[in-house]
Amino acid sequence: MTTTQDAHAAAHGGHDDHGLFHVSPWQTLVAVWLALSILTGLTVWASELGLGELDLLIAMVIAIIKSMLVALFFMHLIYDRALNRLVFFASLFFVVFFLGITMLDLSSYKPDVDSYRKDVPQYEDAMQRRPGG
Repeated sequence: MTTTQDAHAAAHGGHDDHGLFHVSPWQTLVAVWLALSILTGLTVWASELGLGELDLLIAMVIAIIKSMLVALFFMHLIYDRALNRLVFFASLFFVVFFLGITMLDLSSYKPDVDSYRKDVPQYEDAMQRRPGG
């Protein structure tokens, strides 16, 4: 009688590069969970500091670190093929790259938006009267 793993290996030419499953040690999972909890607390703490434009940057860096921890350990990407890790990190790089370009573009319009808010006294009243506001 063959096991499921033997049958899987036989179906793939007698080798099993990626394995059928991977069991992570509970200590690793607890350590990652604690790191995610600490990073969440750090995000909340950093948001209350009121660092202005740095708030978004700090939150994004922490979010990227948290997403990497989840993908690598909880989704077992760290035990997968190198190509899958490369695709993950490349996509993460491009998301950061395009968000960075967007943030550069948004910062060029901020003075115009701020001057509009100062020139239109009804703006604050309209924002308070909007539904849900």
